Amino acid sequence: MVLAYPILGPIIPFVALAAKYLIVDMVAYFYVSIRYPFYIGDLIDSNGITSRVIDMDILEFNRDELGDLVETLSPTGCYVSMLNRFIFSSTVYNYTPEDSFVMQEVDILASFEVNREEALRIAGKVAHEKYT
Repeated sequence: MVLAYPILGPIIPFVALAAKYLIVDMVAYFYVSIRYPFYIGDLIDSNGITSRVIDMDILEFNRDELGDLVETLSPTGCYVSMLNRFIFSSTVYNYTPEDSFVMQEVDILASFEVNREEALRIAGKVAHEKYT
């Protein structure tokens, strides 16, 4: 039994190094569970992928990709798994924290001869019909 300790001495650092990412993934899971930067069902954007969170596990969370192949934010059918450790190293944009609205800029090109108030009224009417 005494001979086992000199053998374990050089092995323990390699085991700790191999388990580093596993430990970081678990810490990230507890961070998400306690702090709640996003919930299941939230629309998030991370690493250029806009998606909806569908599952959270102790090592990874799964997302349903939205709008990559189409212009609208409808599901593409692609599921993206992201390891929990990446919430510490990449930016995660949450589009559904407490507000149900996301600001969208719309450019309206009009010549100088157009009645500005009339153009804004028509644009407001179209936006109201389309988005409410």
